[in-house]
Amino acid sequence: MVLFKKEFQQYQKEMKLIWLPILCIFIGLSQPIMLHFLPDILASMGGSEGLVIQTTTQTGNEVLANVIGAQFDQLGLIVIVMTFMGLVLAEKENGMLDFILTRPVSATSYIASKWLASFSFLIVSLLIGFMASVYYTDIYFSAVDLGLALSAILCYLLWIGFVMCLVLMCSTLLNSQGVVALVSLAVAFLLKVLTGLHLPINRFNPASLSTQAANKLLTGETSTDLIWQVMATFVLSFVLIYVSIKWIQKKNYQLKS
Repeated sequence: MVLFKKEFQQYQKEMKLIWLPILCIFIGLSQPIMLHFLPDILASMGGSEGLVIQTTTQTGNEVLANVIGAQFDQLGLIVIVMTFMGLVLAEKENGMLDFILTRPVSATSYIASKWLASFSFLIVSLLIGFMASVYYTDIYFSAVDLGLALSAILCYLLWIGFVMCLVLMCSTLLNSQGVVALVSLAVAFLLKVLTGLHLPINRFNPASLSTQAANKLLTGETSTDLIWQVMATFVLSFVLIYVSIKWIQKKNYQLKS
């Protein structure tokens, strides 16, 4: 609990408690607002006589599916990785990690507090941004069943939980924030690319949970592979956390001289 509070004190010091939720709101609102005003923007840019601009009206469910797939799962991923790439690395560099481990604190408690604090903060921030998107989608397009929307975002958050485990492990093992961001984003987007190739391995691909979330909004259903993808996500997340803990226990990290 002490380490958990310490993380949020650090977020407060870095102003993350303010700017990350605001950024999530911006990401969530960008899709419905842009789609709503897009016909007016295109009409004002057309100008030429006889030019006809046709736009299709999307349902609220389609808009929210795009919010998850095209906003949170692209720009959102980049923001998440850039925000937390120094989760462990920053304390390796300034020597705080070595100091903490001289206290009666286990590597398991240290890593667990890092993940729990960052993921719980992300859940709140993403939910704020998503609910803002739901609100404006209801205004500009059509109403979306709240239970359906929440089940979709819950599915997406499972994928984000895995991403946080990935970022945490990279921040523990690697010694450059740029490399942490590069590796984390490369792995995350590679998994996302695989979801579009319809390979058998996608039955165990954590990134497929994002696709399941979008499909839930579009069709009201998920595929039969959902249970396998959830189980694989939990197992792979546990492996990433386990590797991080073992790396800390063996003190394989390098401190700045």
